[in-house]
Amino acid sequence: MKNIIKKVMNLLVFTALLGWVFVNATYLFRNCGYDRAHVNGIRNEENIDVVCVGGSSTFVYWEPYLAWKEYGMTSYNLATNSAVPPVISGYTRYMLETQEPDLAVIDVRSYVGGAGTVSGDEGPIRNMTDSLPLSGGRFRIVTEILNYYDAFADEDADIASFYFDIAKYHGNYERLGLEDNWEHKDNDYVCEFKGFEFIEDPCHSIIQEPKGYRTKEKMELDPVKETSLRELLEYLNENVQNALFVAGPIPITRETEMQYNMIGDIVSSYGYEFLNANDHYREMGIDFATDFYNAGHVNVYGAQKYTRFVADHIKGNYSVPDHRGDKDYEEWDDHYLSAKKRERKVKRLINQQIVDKKRANKAGRGLGKIEDDLMKWCSTASDENYTVLALSKGGIPDIYTPWNISGEDREVIRIYSGNAAVYESDTVLDSPYKGAAGSDSKEYSINCGMKSELIVDGRRYKTEKEGMYVLVFDNNYNQVLDVVRIYGNEDGYEWEHVI
Repeated sequence: MKNIIKKVMNLLVFTALLGWVFVNATYLFRNCGYDRAHVNGIRNEENIDVVCVGGSSTFVYWEPYLAWKEYGMTSYNLATNSAVPPVISGYTRYMLETQEPDLAVIDVRSYVGGAGTVSGDEGPIRNMTDSLPLSGGRFRIVTEILNYYDAFADEDADIASFYFDIAKYHGNYERLGLEDNWEHKDNDYVCEFKGFEFIEDPCHSIIQEPKGYRTKEKMELDPVKETSLRELLEYLNENVQNALFVAGPIPITRETEMQYNMIGDIVSSYGYEFLNANDHYREMGIDFATDFYNAGHVNVYGAQKYTRFVADHIKGNYSVPDHRGDKDYEEWDDHYLSAKKRERKVKRLINQQIVDKKRANKAGRGLGKIEDDLMKWCSTASDENYTVLALSKGGIPDIYTPWNISGEDREVIRIYSGNAAVYESDTVLDSPYKGAAGSDSKEYSINCGMKSELIVDGRRYKTEKEGMYVLVFDNNYNQVLDVVRIYGNEDGYEWEHVI
């Protein structure tokens, strides 16, 4: 009998040791980054008043340090890149495993558009699931995500690796030598800025303010996404007393506004509130020329305005305490000072980019005034803030340009951003080359030779005569600055502005 007990005990010890090795190996082999830090970090927080759930439209929008300094509320961004609806639902469950917040703030951007596929959304899914600790709760969340995509009926879906991600990452031996991975060795991490991310590069884009988007019309949501939203709302009704649904400011389209209107109706039917910040640009003081780092996200200037706007709304409509002056919350003052130090650095970078872009635009608008110095024109046009589209029709003068064109070439297409080639061709194409330029992704179409074509943002530029045509487009202000034609003559070459 004693031998049997001893064998059982040895087996239990061996099984426990094997389990410990498996769990810790899983954590060490996983990818690291701010997504994992956001998920790990919430477990190290205490007494969080507000948990903000979402994707990048949460973690670059809501500034916990500002909400603390000016409103006295403690908050955390439980958010990872490109979060999809089942991830939002999973985070809501995980939030209640780790905190007892007075308010959940849930971003709705992910409920707009199509439902997606498990393979197409693998990155957004893994940003979350590969960051969660191995537990029964994680198993349930993974199962719900896979059910959302009907992945169990998909023969190509790698089901097992979502539950046991070491099956995907076991070959990442190089990660065993990385400091970041060892900092997450227990899948445990203190997230320095409470889930907020200071985006440093790029920091700033000049965005066109949307017009004509305001409407009371509604557009149906994708059925799968609507079902997910309703299931989340039912879960909240059963488990969470207070929740606020939000949509952060973007250069919104009328179609997205219509879907937000539908989301607002659905949310309110379950007794919750939806705050669409896109209906309050003026109230927030949003400036599309200074407050965005790309067309889908605010920078720190925009984040400050959004945070104050939403925090004002929370203070006026929800019961969230002000902890300023409470000794139990003194560490939040240190957090604020640390975040402000990083914020000052990022603001300096943004301010410099704004100055550089204004300088480049001013220089570009002066291209049309350069009449007698082609080399000066080419030098000015070769700027990292511009996209250059060049094509030839017939002969090319033997002159120097910064875009890899010589007099020996006949039929060329060159697309350059600054000094970097985007596309080069030395032949007439069967179909025009198409692309997009600028922060607003203005579409262009280009070809050379007898099929010469130069179209930018729907405008066709004349290319009937022989020569080389060069168009300069400002990537920041999304405008054509100048177009010139360079052609040969008895003296070598001539050139002219054609707009």
